[in-house]
Amino acid sequence: MDPALDGQYSLKDVIQVAAIAAMCVQPEADYRPLMADVVQSLVPLVKHKLPTPKAGSSSSGAPTPRPPGTPEATLLT
Repeated sequence: MDPALDGQYSLKDVIQVAAIAAMCVQPEADYRPLMADVVQSLVPLVKHKLPTPKAGSSSSGAPTPRPPGTPEATLLT
């Protein structure tokens, strides 16, 4: 698991997100879920897991600028 998640999510939650993501990339479009269903599935996983702002993060909700070439660290921000 990405260390940048800093223990914010349980392994169970991460596995559920990965399973949802796997459904979204099915080769056959008919097997992919509707985005409304994806959102409905993800909301309970993040509803009580909203990260608390850390030093250096913006309180405006805007992402913290990253140096060029730095990969995104989280799935659910």
